[in-house]
Amino acid sequence: MLKYGNVIASIFFIIFSSACIILSLKLPLGTPLEPMPGFVPLMVGIFLLFISLILLVHALRGKEQKMDKMGEMWKRPAWVVAGLLVYSFVLDFAGYIIATSLLSCLILRIFSPNSWWKPIAIAIAASIASYLLFYGLLDVNLPKGILQNII
Repeated sequence: MLKYGNVIASIFFIIFSSACIILSLKLPLGTPLEPMPGFVPLMVGIFLLFISLILLVHALRGKEQKMDKMGEMWKRPAWVVAGLLVYSFVLDFAGYIIATSLLSCLILRIFSPNSWWKPIAIAIAASIASYLLFYGLLDVNLPKGILQNII
């Protein structure tokens, strides 16, 4: 069954992401190791365009995710928003690695409710890897929090 709402939303985001890509190309891009103002908007535009095209293909094929109950639709986004809110308050105290690991674990657990071990392992590995990327390679100052003396 064709879902017109998904088709319209995907077309809107295809146009929006295309505009982001075009406008970001007017700014200096730099390189991945030395990004300039146009680099991140270009990458976000490309990613959004890719996701929008996937949504359009799924909408035209008539594929949709089915929810067990209408009330279930708001629970996952509400948990993610709550996690982001808590993350913003504990980031300075706990530090980037711990706060990001907890947030990532929550989000992975929300979308993969089978076990705890996989989300925990992925969250810790991704947090450490992103910390090493941003702090080590890109010289971005991230909060160390309670790990101040260890890192």
